[in-house]
Amino acid sequence: MEKLELYNIVIKMTRETGQGLTGLVRQRTDIADLLDELVSDGKIVKYDVIFNHLPNDSYYLPTDCFSIYEGSSDDNMKRLFFIRIYLGIPSGHWGGLSNAEISERDDYKEWLAENESKLIELKNLQEVETL
Repeated sequence: MEKLELYNIVIKMTRETGQGLTGLVRQRTDIADLLDELVSDGKIVKYDVIFNHLPNDSYYLPTDCFSIYEGSSDDNMKRLFFIRIYLGIPSGHWGGLSNAEISERDDYKEWLAENESKLIELKNLQEVETL
C-alpha cells in the first residue's frame, strides 16, 4: 500500500463514519509506518480515544477536518452517536433512545447548530490525487 492510498482511505472512512480510520489497522507493519509518516507530515492527526463501553482505540482523521474526539472524553460516546445520526448511519440505541428520538433532543440540536459548517465540510471531504 502507498501513502496516498492510505490517506484517501482515512478521508473515505472519515467522510462515511465521522470517526476516521481505526488504529486497529496498525497491526499491519506497513500501514503502521505509513500512518506514522502521514502524522509526521501533518496530513493526519492521531486521537487516542476512550469510550465508556467500548475498548479504547486510536483513530486517524485528516488534519483540517472536524473531529468528534476534541473535547472531554466523557462525551465521546455521545458525539459518536450524534455524528452517526447526522450521517444517517444506524447506530442502535443510546440510552434506550432510537436515532429518531435522539435527533429530537435539545442537546443534539445544539450540537448540530454549533457544528453545522464543519459537518458539511466533513460530508464533502474528497479524496486527493497527490499529497
